Amino acid sequence: MAISDIHLISKHGTSPPTTVSLNVGSIAANLSFLDRRLKKAGLPELRRFFESDDETWLRTTDVLSAFESARAFFADPALEDHLFDAVAEQLGLATDVLRAVPEDSVIRIEIIKSKPRKRAK
Repeated sequence: MAISDIHLISKHGTSPPTTVSLNVGSIAANLSFLDRRLKKAGLPELRRFFESDDETWLRTTDVLSAFESARAFFADPALEDHLFDAVAEQLGLATDVLRAVPEDSVIRIEIIKSKPRKRAK
């Protein structure tokens, strides 16, 4: 199934969760490939943030730190890969959103998959 959207769900105190859309589709679609590069570089892999279950809430600072490290790695001009340019750009936008979330909030990233289309007869 194709990825339709990526949602960042945040929860602060007793307030109900808030959801915003993140523009990180290239990252979610290429997690295995990107994580192999991050692992070789000794950096945290991103899969655990994107594939957590509905009950697991993550600390905002943990996700922000991993995203910033990955962004710095993929922004390296020595890598010379256009996919990495897009990944660095998307991670930059995502870190901006994460910085706006109150520090003591917990978050979850949810991948929304598009439903398959029925073929016309």
